[in-house]
Amino acid sequence: MKTVQSAILYVTILSLLIPFFDGHARTREDIQKEIDDRQAQIEQLEKEAERYRNEVREAQNAGRTLQTEIKIYNARIRELQREISATQQKISKANLQIEGLNLEIGTLDEKIGAHRKTLEAVLRAMYEDIPPNMVEFILMQKNISGVFGAMDYRQYLHEEIYSSLIGVKAFQQDRAQEKEKQQAVRKDLEV
Repeated sequence: MKTVQSAILYVTILSLLIPFFDGHARTREDIQKEIDDRQAQIEQLEKEAERYRNEVREAQNAGRTLQTEIKIYNARIRELQREISATQQKISKANLQIEGLNLEIGTLDEKIGAHRKTLEAVLRAMYEDIPPNMVEFILMQKNISGVFGAMDYRQYLHEEIYSSLIGVKAFQQDRAQEKEKQQAVRKDLEV
C-alpha cells in the first residue's frame, strides 16, 4: 500500500514539475493568459446562464400571460352569458308587456264598441220616437205634462248622446296611447 501511495505522490509531483521541465518554464504572462482565458470562459458561461434565466422568465411570463388571457376570455364569456340572460329576460318582459297592452287594447275596443252601440240606440230612439219638427212634436202630445215629459226625455237622450260621444273619444285616446306604448316596446326589442 505504501508503494501505491509513493507512486501517486511521485506522479503528482511530476505533473506539477513538468511545466517547468518541458523545455520552457511557465511565465507569469502564460499564467495570466490562462487566467484571462478562464475569466472569458466564466463570463461566457455567465452570459449563457443569464440568457437561460431570461428564457425561463419569458416562459414563465408567457405562461402567466396565457393564463391571464384565458382568465380574461373566461370572464368575458361569463359576462356575455349574463348579458344574454339579461336580454332574454328583457325580451320575456317585453312580450308580457305587449300581451298586457293587447289585452288592454281589446278591453278598450269592447268599451268603444259598447258606447257606439249605445249611441246608435239613443240616436235611433231619438229620431224614431221624437220627430225632428218641434211643432209636430208638441201637437202629438195629449197634454202639457206629456210635452214636458217628452222634452225631458229628449234632454235625457241628448245627455246620453253627449256622454257616449265623450266616452268613445276618451276610450279612443286611451287606445291610441296603449298602441303607442306597444310600438315603443316593440321598438325597444328591435334595438
